[in-house]
Amino acid sequence: PRASASPDDWQKRDGYRLRPGVKLPLTDALTLEAEASSEREDQHADYVSFGSRSDRSKDMLSFTPRLRWRHGFGGLASETVFGLDHYDGDVDARYTTAPRQSAEQTSTAAYFQNTTSLTEAWAVTLGGRSQRMAQSAHQDAYAPWFSPAMDGSATRRRNAWDLGASYNGGHWRAYGKIGTTFRFANTDELFGFNPLTGNPTFAGNLKPQTGTLGEIGGSFNAGPVTGRAALYRMNLEDEIAYDGALFSNVNLDKTRRQGLELEGDWRIVPSVLARLTYTYTDATFREGMYDGKQIPLVPHNKASARLSWDGNALGTYTAVVNYVGQQYYSGDFSNVQNKMSGYTTADFMAGWNFKPWSISARLLNAFDKKYSPYAGYSTFRSDYYYYPADGRTFLMTASYNFR
Repeated sequence: PRASASPDDWQKRDGYRLRPGVKLPLTDALTLEAEASSEREDQHADYVSFGSRSDRSKDMLSFTPRLRWRHGFGGLASETVFGLDHYDGDVDARYTTAPRQSAEQTSTAAYFQNTTSLTEAWAVTLGGRSQRMAQSAHQDAYAPWFSPAMDGSATRRRNAWDLGASYNGGHWRAYGKIGTTFRFANTDELFGFNPLTGNPTFAGNLKPQTGTLGEIGGSFNAGPVTGRAALYRMNLEDEIAYDGALFSNVNLDKTRRQGLELEGDWRIVPSVLARLTYTYTDATFREGMYDGKQIPLVPHNKASARLSWDGNALGTYTAVVNYVGQQYYSGDFSNVQNKMSGYTTADFMAGWNFKPWSISARLLNAFDKKYSPYAGYSTFRSDYYYYPADGRTFLMTASYNFR
């Protein structure tokens, strides 16, 4: 934006992130790797035009140790990784014109993954993960006669596994895998509103999203040309999505996502690389009142073209064109409304390495395309609403290496 109707409004964000790690050989076959992280972020805002101030703080602690065991399997090369992921975070938001809000989330997961080489070309992988998620949210009351306080909590546990095999033919590689998947709701996805009273609600009955996954694919290398391709199908239960008619996230009826992913590189000359990518996605309901309908906000077609030049001392330069096809508006599960228009954008990037300094520049949405990556249909107003994307944006960063 070039001007503001409220120039006295301001926002400020500050914080820190510490993430020390260790890699310790215990024996010739056993290695311990671990990271601990502490993160803090504070956000402050003063909207003078609205007479409102806010202060928001977020704290996150994590611990992610793992053991890497090169144990062999008979006469075969085999390695197994055992790990633990623990994350503990909370957020607290205070407003002068709204009730205080807070939320907490604790996640603990244990996992393993084994890779065994059957021959020089064949390898198999097997993995598993078990995760427990505890989430809670609170909002203070407005005046008791207007809106009561909101409290909610939920604890869930889910397990997943995967099994895969790959063959390396030298200049080409093929693979296949099957398994299960899950996704817990993000903390902010658990907040909602009662459409009749406007009071906040906690979607404690929102189930984790689960599913089964199958994928086959491969890659090849033919001198200056390389390519990758993958076909996948994922059957989901309790997919998490926002329902604009209910003002909250819900679990959908059974859905299916399947598609094709293609990527190709061409090294035109040693300093110039061209890359093309294409993704086709078919996302549909496979049960319930919307059986066979397309899932909103999932375009069938996405593509990009990238051209990069490495000028060594002169810098590196990249141009990217991105295309996103038509898609149904958020909440249009019946597929009866118009489709959101597709759009094409262009980005330009450059980087220069003046050791120990590095400088980068990015010109995003270079032709100032007016488009919306997210939009919905309001049944209350019988009209469409949009969240516009950023216009033309220029960013520049500089970094210094102390080595």
